[in-house]
Amino acid sequence: MTTPWAEYIRSSGVHPHTFYRDVVHANEFGEQILCKILMAFWKPESQKL
Repeated sequence: MTTPWAEYIRSSGVHPHTFYRDVVHANEFGEQILCKILMAFWKPESQKL
């Protein structure tokens, strides 16, 4: 999950600290990114692009 997380943060144009509660953990905004990554990972094959 590190790669999609880093790609999203880099492409967002927002300072990375916006997504962190502390050095390691995501805050509410970061948790939304993680949720979207997991939803894309578990999406059925027929729905993947």
